[in-house]
Amino acid sequence: MFRQRQTMRVDAVLEEDLDTLLERLGITDKFNAGGFNCQVCERPITPRNLKLIIPSGNTIRFLCDKPSCIVAFAFPGALDQTDQCAE
Repeated sequence: MFRQRQTMRVDAVLEEDLDTLLERLGITDKFNAGGFNCQVCERPITPRNLKLIIPSGNTIRFLCDKPSCIVAFAFPGALDQTDQCAE
């Protein structure tokens, strides 16, 4: 009758600790030069529009703060290709 509760671990970094994380990852210069793009809309990632850092094996992916990108990442297939570019 009752569903079992699932738990997951979520690592978070405070905004004021972002520079320290980027330094530890060795990507500070590339990040500050706009060298990373949102994995959904491919917009350049900046400190102002960064929503999520996603470790993926030996790579790091980023997600911007557009609501459509957040939905597309959280629910793959929920939006069609044209919706992903919406503000």
